[in-house]
Amino acid sequence: MEQYIDVNGQKILLTQELIDENPDILNEIDGKSAYFAGRARGCYDLEKINYTVRKQEYKYILPLSIMLVMVMIVSNILSSKLVSLNGFTITGGMFLYPFSYIFDYVITDVYGFQYARRVVWSAFFSMVFFTFCIWLVLILPPSQFWHLQESYEIVFGNMIRTYIASAITFLFSFMISSYVFQKIKVKMRGFLFQRIFRSLLISEMVDTGLFCLIAFYGVWPVENMLHFLVFSFCTKVLYEIIMYPIVTKRVINWFKRAEQSDMLDSQTNFSPFRWEIDYNEENNLFKA
Repeated sequence: MEQYIDVNGQKILLTQELIDENPDILNEIDGKSAYFAGRARGCYDLEKINYTVRKQEYKYILPLSIMLVMVMIVSNILSSKLVSLNGFTITGGMFLYPFSYIFDYVITDVYGFQYARRVVWSAFFSMVFFTFCIWLVLILPPSQFWHLQESYEIVFGNMIRTYIASAITFLFSFMISSYVFQKIKVKMRGFLFQRIFRSLLISEMVDTGLFCLIAFYGVWPVENMLHFLVFSFCTKVLYEIIMYPIVTKRVINWFKRAEQSDMLDSQTNFSPFRWEIDYNEENNLFKA
């Protein structure tokens, strides 16, 4: 039911948005109007509570998060081997790692930046824990009848720096990717390919450049680093462009229908250090 209040002789529709934007308006209203203001606030809070309850019914956010973490950790393990393709050197993880961006786009577009931020932090700490476990087992004394310590050190000992580089790079690049992706969505609505392409270019420059610098600086010749950087960047961008009409677009649309969710971060605080989820029904663009 719509409620109007008298402010300086004018009838104004009382809404929660009006109160939020002009809190001093409460000083201008009488007791009856204050009652209606309280009721409007109560209805607004109840709407948020009901929507929060409905959000708990998301069926696929947890499996998607687990799969993203799995892809990142397996990519780290595969990166233990360097592969040569037509004279260009890439890590073995390059064959799996690009899938991680598809998961990122699905989570960000369907569930919103706030969920994506949680998933990125969770994956980052999982990768840090994985690296710590590798290092811990590496320094433990081997059994007397186990003679593969040297081989183990050759495979994993030299990869600790790479694992650290991968975790740091993942945190920065995926946070930037989700941020750019949703910021463009707020301004443009729709235009999925443009959002993916723009966020991909920026995040991949950060991803490839930062990883190459942390993992290989001082180990590889500068010329080899530049070849790796250019080839890896072009390969990942081309991969995502090819995968967009075949996989990415269809998967995102399927999850939107399955979850009935298409979140817009119009009121989101994009700080990477926040954890709470405070969406309401107005943030959901999904139309059945």
